[in-house]
Amino acid sequence: MAGGVVFAAVALEITPDLIARHSPIPTAVGFIAAVLTLLLLAKTESRGTEAEKSRLPRVYLCAIAIDLLLDGFIIGIGFSGGTRQGRLLTFALTLELVALGLALVGELRKRGLSATKALGVTAGVSMTLIAGTAIGVGLLRSAPAWAVTAALGFGEAALLYLVTEELLREAHESEDTSFTTATFFIGFLAILLADMTTR
Repeated sequence: MAGGVVFAAVALEITPDLIARHSPIPTAVGFIAAVLTLLLLAKTESRGTEAEKSRLPRVYLCAIAIDLLLDGFIIGIGFSGGTRQGRLLTFALTLELVALGLALVGELRKRGLSATKALGVTAGVSMTLIAGTAIGVGLLRSAPAWAVTAALGFGEAALLYLVTEELLREAHESEDTSFTTATFFIGFLAILLADMTTR
């Protein structure tokens, strides 16, 4: 479900915004920078000791942090455009945040972290949402358009990586059932309907 929710956020929120900006070079720079960053992180993580690999998945955490940062950014921009729009965006993104939080806690617990530590790491990563909101309300509102476009391109690639290399792969490592596959589409549909009703 988390995979479907994140994929929907990319398809419905970030991609249309990037297309509307008509800025291919900043988009490509941000996108490529994200891919290279995450591949480099994945490579360094694979070289770690077995104890390090079994504890904190750095690439996974990084991708989720970027997702939450972008969500906060979108919420901040929404509030800068009006309280009602900000509230509607917050409501639409709540399902995504819940699904991602549950997926992250489950992944950390599977890697041997106690429930307290898993919740602590998840809470720490969640702080990026607040940072993203502050950026959306303040800094990026006055930043040059190319910088915002590059940031969105970076975020889009990071979220696609999160879905394809982490969430979906993790889902298929357990018993693959029709219900597992269906939850991806349920997550996507939930965000699609929320987006339709909050515009």
